[in-house]
Amino acid sequence: MFNTEILKYSPLAINKAVEYILNGEIIGLPTETVYGLAGRIDNINSINRIFFVKGRPQDNPLIVHVSDIDMANKLIKKPISGIIKKIANKFWPGPLTIIMEKSNLINNVISCNLSTVAIRIPNSRSMLDIIKKTKIPLAAPSANISGKPSCTSAFHVFDDMKSKIPFILDDGDCEFGVESTIIKLSQDGRICILRPGGITFEDLYSIDNNVYLSDSVLNKTLISECISPGIKYKHYSPSGDVYLINGNNDSFSNFLNNNINTSFKNCAIMFNNDNINIQNIDIFYYGNSTDYKFQSKNIFSILRDIDKKSYDKIYIRAPKKIGVGLAVYNRIVRAADFKVVDLD
Repeated sequence: MFNTEILKYSPLAINKAVEYILNGEIIGLPTETVYGLAGRIDNINSINRIFFVKGRPQDNPLIVHVSDIDMANKLIKKPISGIIKKIANKFWPGPLTIIMEKSNLINNVISCNLSTVAIRIPNSRSMLDIIKKTKIPLAAPSANISGKPSCTSAFHVFDDMKSKIPFILDDGDCEFGVESTIIKLSQDGRICILRPGGITFEDLYSIDNNVYLSDSVLNKTLISECISPGIKYKHYSPSGDVYLINGNNDSFSNFLNNNINTSFKNCAIMFNNDNINIQNIDIFYYGNSTDYKFQSKNIFSILRDIDKKSYDKIYIRAPKKIGVGLAVYNRIVRAADFKVVDLD
């Protein structure tokens, strides 16, 4: 048990974070995507504790964060080259994770006994400062309890991890608010998006048009081997039943007014510019219908707020699957465990 300390970003806070990491502790750290729960990759006790503290399934691999491509190359079998190098040069540092064949520096606990490792260079001064000072890559999944909405502020981390970790570095709210895009090179040489995020389908398509979405991005699939974080299990979900609603302003309004069971505690999440009159239900707004980045920055914060208020049924109007909107849709459909109502 720890008396968890939160410190604002400063040289003192960075030095304290470095000390904890070097001593094998795990700590809460901000990135541009979400807050992470970080530990050094060369300390098996640190890695095991990440899984234990989160309650993370042992077949859900961790993303390894590095400070530069040279550090990344030490963790993989062959140096980054070809189209992957072109993509890395364009989008690193940034919210992009690349799955590649691992070197013997990656232990089987991190990779969950896979032959691959997920790597990214974060665009986060806090994370980069610490990696550069320690000269050690950091394994860092999102800092939430496994299955629950991710943390986009230091106070979210405190809610989930108080007394479980010694230290949280606070560098404000995250820029993107959803986890990184995860890609891999398929056997036929195409770029497969396993999880959408801040680097969009359109971004990747602008580099190489041989890019496609994994079936697991939008659909519930039977996955025997979890090659990537965020694709096998129900994720990002409050405790109530979540429903993703595909529909326009009028159909969404009609559906809620005609189908709400008032014996439950109900809420709906919709767009700021919706003109909807709904009775017997609490309303939350997560951004303008065309402001996908604002939606991504706010969706987890709203889901966490809803979780605290113990709603039974949560109805979320679906964003368009454009740009970062695809990442928001992916997070919501997984929070709903693929319970989707198509109205149009």
